[in-house]
Amino acid sequence: MTTAERILPLLSGVRRTGDNKWVANCPAHEDERPSFACRYAEGRLLMHCFAGCTVEAICAAVGIPVSALYDNPRKTAPNPAVQRHRLALESLERWREAELQRVAEDLRARDALCLVINRMVQAGELSETANWDALADVSGL
Repeated sequence: MTTAERILPLLSGVRRTGDNKWVANCPAHEDERPSFACRYAEGRLLMHCFAGCTVEAICAAVGIPVSALYDNPRKTAPNPAVQRHRLALESLERWREAELQRVAEDLRARDALCLVINRMVQAGELSETANWDALADVSGL
């Protein structure tokens, strides 16, 4: 297994840009767009953050020693605290996505209900007062 195969799964937003070249979100700082580039060459993974993060900071953020950038490292054991932090961030992101999905579905259902009620009021099938009373009952007001 090459260094690239070991380290790329630890990064987020990885996208291949060529033979043995990738871009990703820099793990050492908040990144909305990929500002981190890496290239595998001659048995080592070369890294560059366009925002200015050092290789040491990037490796620390991923939880690996700098020596892990080479195919024959002396030590490649990831830092457990950094791994826990990364797992916590991933869990938080999954929760955020699920919450956004739930809220979006709730808003779609409310919009559909409002549309039906408006049509019923306009058609004279429901009075405006009865509409407000029904909405108060549903929303607990």
